[in-house]
Amino acid sequence: MSISELISGQRRDDGQIIPGVYAAFEVSPARGVIRVYIGTTESGPMLQYEADGNDRYAGSEINGGDANSDYHRDFPDGCWTPLYSRGDYGKRYAYGGHWSGHTRNLHPSIGAEWGGQQRRPENRSTEILVLDDGQTMTLPDGIKGEIKQTRMDCSSGWTIWYPSAAAAMSARLNPDQMAEAKLPDGLIRHERESADKVRDLIDIYRL
Repeated sequence: MSISELISGQRRDDGQIIPGVYAAFEVSPARGVIRVYIGTTESGPMLQYEADGNDRYAGSEINGGDANSDYHRDFPDGCWTPLYSRGDYGKRYAYGGHWSGHTRNLHPSIGAEWGGQQRRPENRSTEILVLDDGQTMTLPDGIKGEIKQTRMDCSSGWTIWYPSAAAAMSARLNPDQMAEAKLPDGLIRHERESADKVRDLIDIYRL
C-alpha cells in the first residue's frame, strides 16, 4: 500500500486524484497521516483509511477460534472500511455530508466473510447478590439474587475494518444489498460506476 504516493499524486486543489475520484487527507505535523477519505462525484464518500490500525474490530474469527466469537486485531499498515453516503456531500466528494458505516447493523451480510454467520446481538442478565460487607458476587444460573446486571452486546454497531482498500471494496455491499439496507436510490444507481472508478485508483496506487 502506498498512502504517501496517493498524497503526492494529489496535485489539484479540489482533491481530484483521477477523473471522478477525490481524496481528502487528515495529516498531523507530529504524527503524519491520520486518516484518508476517498469518494466519487456520483456517490460521495466510499472509503475511509485509518493510519492507527491497533485493536480494530474485524468481525468474527474463523481461524483457530470460535466462529461466533467477536475479535479485534492489529493492522500494522493501517486499516480501511467502506462508507455509504446519505447523499448530502455537496462538492466535498471524498468526505462531505453524512454516511452509514460498514457495520452489522446496516446489513446482515456485513462481516460474514470472517465467520460465515454473524451472531445476533444479545442482552444478558446476570443475578448479583449484595453481601453484608457491601461486596457483590455473581450467582450461578438459576440462583436468584437481589439485583440484576445487564450485559449488552454492542458489537453489531461497531465498524468492521480491513487490511487494504481492495479488501474493503470487496466487502462492500452490492446494489441489491444496499436496497435491502434502505440506502439512498442515488447511491445504489451509481454504485457500479463509482466502484469501478475507485478500484482503478486502488490499482494505480496499490492500496
